Amino acid sequence: GLHNSGATWQRLVDSILGPSLEPYVFCYLDDVILVTQTFEEHLRILDEVLKRLHTAGITLSWDKCHFCRSELRYLGHVVNEHGLGVDPAKVQAILDFPTPKTVKQVRRFTGLASWYRRFIPNFSQIIAPLT
Repeated sequence: GLHNSGATWQRLVDSILGPSLEPYVFCYLDDVILVTQTFEEHLRILDEVLKRLHTAGITLSWDKCHFCRSELRYLGHVVNEHGLGVDPAKVQAILDFPTPKTVKQVRRFTGLASWYRRFIPNFSQIIAPLT
């Protein structure tokens, strides 16, 4: 594959879907996520996204698609009517992380924990003694 194919694909999908859908549609690699306030709005945006992808000649793998879900687990997060939150299973992995005994293990732990820094008030102060 191409060295920068991910970035190229991202630019292509962003250009196909355009800025008008930006508040509702998020693309990351080959995933397209729609977030709306109402079911009717979701159907309207979904219809527009599908039309634009079809017009551009992009086909979907229907067996990998999920439609009209009230909750989504994605990249260690949970997206639902309350907004963006942490995936409890991923938090449990952090809680179960063995006590680091080497510098490499400390770095691994801080990297894992920092994934959720936006949800932890004063994260940089808490983690500072480990860095």
